[in-house]
Amino acid sequence: MDDERPTADHDVDLDQPTSLDFEALLADGLDGLLSRTGAQLVVLISAIGIVSTVFWQSLQLTVSEAMITYLQENFDATDSQVQTALTELEGTVDALGLTIDISVPTIVAGIILLALLGEAINIVAIRAFADGALDGIPRDLVTRRLGVATLYGFLGGIVLLVAIGLGLLLLVIPAIFVYVGTLFFRQEIAVADKGPARAISGTWALTKGNRWLLFGVAVVLFLVGFVVPLFPGAISGTFGTVASVFVSSIVGVFSIATITEAYVRLRRQHTESM
Repeated sequence: MDDERPTADHDVDLDQPTSLDFEALLADGLDGLLSRTGAQLVVLISAIGIVSTVFWQSLQLTVSEAMITYLQENFDATDSQVQTALTELEGTVDALGLTIDISVPTIVAGIILLALLGEAINIVAIRAFADGALDGIPRDLVTRRLGVATLYGFLGGIVLLVAIGLGLLLLVIPAIFVYVGTLFFRQEIAVADKGPARAISGTWALTKGNRWLLFGVAVVLFLVGFVVPLFPGAISGTFGTVASVFVSSIVGVFSIATITEAYVRLRRQHTESM
């Protein structure tokens, strides 16, 4: 599954600074977000997010309605616990505004395809920010081995998610250590054209000696990603759902730009020290 071809800095901007500076990383991440490229990415990610929400809410609606039918047909509707469960399920159904009437297999297939499309856009976003392309997404960054990079990023991302989840089950600290150590996993795939195994070893080597600073960056991005979407999330109905997706997309592009900027600097620093 791994790609053993020699790697190259296809998209790394040679004029980028090489030292890590906390405030500079966040400032450059904001510049990326506010650029034309950032705007294009926000629109693309928002579109995928809205369609994904439709599929997920449709799945939730189907499951909730099936549970309501099951409870009504197999339990005493006058029982207080059954009534409570029915009320909660009916409330969930009423709150789901973005749904379509399609079969469960179609919904599942749609969710998987959208996840792959989202992964592809993440790869393109990383390449654009690594290249310093802020005036729009260059076509060559979209066409170069995108299918392979998307598959590597998607499958490798699942493996890392499982590893981090296992770390959380054991202790929080191992999970944080794995997360920070693999922070540049997708950057290694998108920019250096590495396969999953070499991408993991590459990001582990790049983060070595800078993990406390990168942990601080990750904490800031986490707090921004947690707090900012709370405001549109307080709005009920379809408008609130769409607004939450849009705001989350903005935060996501900011995070990609910031992490990629850190990657470019550390990669350049690592190259110059060799």
